[in-house]
Amino acid sequence: AIPLAELVVLPYQSLLHASSRAALNIKLSGNVVIIDEAHNLIDTMTAMHSVRVSAAQLTASLAHVREYQGKYRSRLKASNLSYLKQLLFVLEKLLASLDCKGIKDEKTSIHTMENFLRLSQLDNVNIFKVFRYCEQSQLSKKLGSFAQRYNLQMAALAADSGKGPAVGEPVAVSSTSPLQFVVDFLRAMTNDDVMGRMVITLAERSSAASLKYLLLNPCTQFTPIVQQCRSVVVAGGTMQPTNSFRNQLLHSAGIKDDQVTEFACDHVIPSEQLLCITLEQGPSGVPLDLTFKSRNSPQQIDEVGRIVTNLCSLVP
Repeated sequence: AIPLAELVVLPYQSLLHASSRAALNIKLSGNVVIIDEAHNLIDTMTAMHSVRVSAAQLTASLAHVREYQGKYRSRLKASNLSYLKQLLFVLEKLLASLDCKGIKDEKTSIHTMENFLRLSQLDNVNIFKVFRYCEQSQLSKKLGSFAQRYNLQMAALAADSGKGPAVGEPVAVSSTSPLQFVVDFLRAMTNDDVMGRMVITLAERSSAASLKYLLLNPCTQFTPIVQQCRSVVVAGGTMQPTNSFRNQLLHSAGIKDDQVTEFACDHVIPSEQLLCITLEQGPSGVPLDLTFKSRNSPQQIDEVGRIVTNLCSLVP
């Protein structure tokens, strides 16, 4: 129905994520894109394109790819076997970078992409080609049956050790391969070195270890949207100041100041009717501490309720 529609309403993720647009067949060329509530657009894009992969996902992906290679070795072309060997090498090195031997407490380190590739011995691997092979061959979808078999084996081992459901009890088994998370991680690794940082988290339990790519500058993800669309309308109630928005998303995409039009409305009430007061404590003398740690405490909630009740009695 999308080709016949004049107005398509969709969430942030479906518009701002390239693979989601492709899956939904969203065409941006020649269209007008309106982004509402855009005051958190930069934070949303940063969080959306930051990818985390755990040691458990890497271990399962490694097992799936090895089993797939072993079963279809005689049927695959030499080029496919070559890419599978490269993928296995990448998975092994990523897993080796999460070596938790001797770790007592959680340990976190942050690296540039160049430094991470050198530490994990992946600086001689063309990540672009490995990622392109995984994406074009849709390898993660082909590994569905292997993922189901692997999960059944893990459930059986957990039952034998007493850490899972007893033998004979029904077990929910997913047929989705965790390789898709690895493919998303490889996509993030193809970004420029200055665009993000790699966070390595080691823990006493190896299953809690993880790799996370943090996107620092979302301009590379927003640039295709700006370049393909006829125009982009960014709307929000708290867009000021717009300097950071212009610099991070528009200027980086090659948009000049004379191509940007700003429109702002005044407040719905005159400024002389607006009063801002800071309260240190409530009517009963309880100090107001609305931090994340204590804002849900009954004492704080009761005190805020008393403030609202007193305001209602005073406002005509």
